[in-house]
Formats: sequence, C-alpha cells, structure tokens
Amino acid sequence: MGSTDANQMQDRPGALTGMAAPPRLEFTPPPPVLAPAYAGLGVRGLALAIDALVSLVIVIPLAAVQGGVQASNGTFGFQITGLPLVVAAVAWLVYMTLMEGKFGASLGKRITRLRVVTEGGSPVSLEAALMRNLLRFLDAFPYFLPYLLGAIAASRSPMHQRFGDRIAETVVVARAPDREAKVPAARGDTAGHEPSRRRRSWRPVVVVALGLALVLAGAYAFVAIRGRCDIGGGTYDCHGVEFTYPSSWSEIDDVEISSTGNLEFADVVGLDPLNNVELQGYLLRQPVDDSNVDRFEREVSQVADQLAAAVSGRVTGGPTRVEIGGLSGFRLRVEGSYGGQPLTVTGVALFRGTTQYFLECQFTPDHARDIRAGCRQVMRTFRAS
Repeated sequence: MGSTDANQMQDRPGALTGMAAPPRLEFTPPPPVLAPAYAGLGVRGLALAIDALVSLVIVIPLAAVQGGVQASNGTFGFQITGLPLVVAAVAWLVYMTLMEGKFGASLGKRITRLRVVTEGGSPVSLEAALMRNLLRFLDAFPYFLPYLLGAIAASRSPMHQRFGDRIAETVVVARAPDREAKVPAARGDTAGHEPSRRRRSWRPVVVVALGLALVLAGAYAFVAIRGRCDIGGGTYDCHGVEFTYPSSWSEIDDVEISSTGNLEFADVVGLDPLNNVELQGYLLRQPVDDSNVDRFEREVSQVADQLAAAVSGRVTGGPTRVEIGGLSGFRLRVEGSYGGQPLTVTGVALFRGTTQYFLECQFTPDHARDIRAGCRQVMRTFRAS
C-alpha cells in the first residue's frame, strides 16, 4: 500500500488501520410499564347493582312461591325469607363464582368493563373466585347498609381490595377498550406471581370458619323463629305474641288458611275447623303507628269484603277503631255460611311497626257461646313484643 493510500485512510474519520469499522448498534427502550388500573368504588357499586337486577330473575319467582309478591295501585313489592332466601343466596354465590372463575367477570362487571384478576394480573381461578364471593357475607355487613364494611376496607387498600379480595389475593381492574387488562401487582415483580404460602394456608381455615358461621346463624334464626313456640294447655307463646285461651281448646292443623298479602305465619286454636280463633301475621311494606293507622282503614275494608265473599255472606259491622294489647287497629264482622252451615266471623286487624296481626274468631250457632267467650279471653290477654 502506497503512502498516498495510507494518508487517505488516516484522513477518514473513525477509520482503523487494517480493520473494518464496527456496525452501529440501535438501542430500543422497553415499553413503559402500565400503571395499575384498579377499579374504583363507584363503578364497582354500579356493577354490583346490575348483578342485583340480574338476580331478580331467581328472587322474584322464589318470593312468588312463598306468597311474598305484592302488586296494587301501580306499585310492586316482594319479600323473601326462610328457605327461599337460602336458595337465592346459594344461587347468587354459584352465579358470581362461575362467571368470575370461568370468564373473569360477572354480567355487571362485563357491562361496566371490569375484570377480576389475581394480584399478578393472571386470570382468576375458581378457587379464588369462590373465596372472594364467600366472603361477601362479611364484606356486606351491616346488612341494613350493605357493603359498608367492604367499602371501608377497599378505600383503605392501595389496590382497592375488600376483605374477600385480600384473602383470595385478587383485584378488580378496569379493562382497557383496545387491549386486555393485564395489570401488574403493586408490590414486587409480577412474573410467575403465586399466592403467598401464609395466605394460601389461611384459605381452608376461612372456608371452614365461614361455613360454620353460616350454619350457626341459620340454626340461631330457626330457633329464634320456631323454637320458642309454645302452643297448648291454654297458652299461646309464639312469634313474639302471647295470649291465653280456654284450656279445653287444642291446636288445629287441618284448617284451610285464606290470606292476602305477605303472610308470615298462621296458627289456629279452638274446637274444630269451623269453630276457632285464628292468628295471622303479615309483613307490611311500611311501618304503622298511631299517626298513620287511619290510612289503613280502606285496606281493612277490602279484607272484610274478601272474607264476606269467601263465606258467601256480607259485612255486618266495621271497620271500627279499637285498641287491644296496646296496639291500634280495626274491628270487623261478617255473616255468611260455609258447608251449608251459618257462620259468623269477627276479626281484628292490629298494627305494630311493619307487622300486622289479624285475629279472627269464627263460629257456628251451636258453638257461638263457647267461641265468643274464648275470643274475649284471647283479646283481653293479647300481647305482642
């Protein structure tokens, strides 16, 4: 190589003697890490409200079977208690668990573009979905103001987790419109994130404890409602009602109960299916006291008309205002016949908060004296607590 070529190579910037120039490397920065998109309380409440509306598909038929559906004067209401309530709760648990465990979201969450994932952003399992939904019974406390406890827990959590989410190690995230909601956890590396051994070991304990709590609560409710009943020997003590009746009377089971509205209970004591005293209890949509009891006079009149129609008779008295056992109400009287026998029915509708008691005394001419005396005894000793 001549001196001229050497001088030319030295004149080229970046040239190395006897070596080719190295290739230039291009550095591409990694994509930015997405910030956690944890769902807020407002949108989660909206999703829960939508799921509650979906649950009416099951709840209303169950309430109808129980006789708890009421529709009058353009208004609609329902009440569900006892076994139908348990069935509805189990159906809700199954629905929420399957939807979140299989599809990542219930219908309410899908509509509001939310999704349940693990703390590492992975799809939630059926086990975790069951855990977080079982603990709704804790998060929903107090039940007169649903989910107050869960809302407080979520508002104080960096990842907006209620108690069920913390035990199940799940989070509720907002799903982006153009991509899957893959959200990293708020702590540590999310790759291959697994539930901590300590929290994972809690899960069987929590399930067993919650199951026992539900069983004990159901047993307590059953004992509180039914276990205290004492009917016999001239004493009635049941459903928070006490009164005495002639000791020669007995409880009568083979009586056809004709009722309207949301019947809670009905008990009959007396001589036979036609000569007896019947106590019915109804749950009202609004509380009644001395300040508004007069507004229910028309409803009592409708009850009197229905009684008259049932015995092919007519209303011969009332409704008139009375007070029995410290409770205000209305008295009525119906004359008719049943099974070819003349029948007289006197009834008293009494109100206490959201409960209406209906005391009905009915008798044929042959037993009029005995039933009238027993009915007066019942009215005189009637007490509700």
